[in-house]
Amino acid sequence: MTLLEEAETFTIPYGRNNHCGPCALAYVLKTDPDSAAALLRRESGKRSIRGVSNGLLVEAIWAAGVKTRLAFPTGSVPHPQLRLPTREDPAALYIVNITHHYIVIHGNQVFDNRFHLGKSLEKCPYLLRRVVNAWRTIQ
Repeated sequence: MTLLEEAETFTIPYGRNNHCGPCALAYVLKTDPDSAAALLRRESGKRSIRGVSNGLLVEAIWAAGVKTRLAFPTGSVPHPQLRLPTREDPAALYIVNITHHYIVIHGNQVFDNRFHLGKSLEKCPYLLRRVVNAWRTIQ
């Protein structure tokens, strides 16, 4: 099964912790938000997870064995709107911080705590939001 086929079959299950950070991490790790929140708690030492820093999210992704790299070289694009090169590689998976909110872009679908089943990138309400940071997973 290719990554794109896997993306078409995986959705974020609902859990007790449905904040954007744990939901984004859950999609990347193909788990549920509660397990993702437990990993974030373990990495941060905090008792509860609501807001997640960029560093903590990437640290948790790496701790789970998934490698990432910045999607934009530092300083090359100060605050681009949500436009990533997903057409170049449709199986690419991006974790994106858009002004205090985490989303995952996989193929032409957007996943987050509002869109557990995914939403078409063209119909996504986040297109005008500014990208603070974006990471691409490395296979």
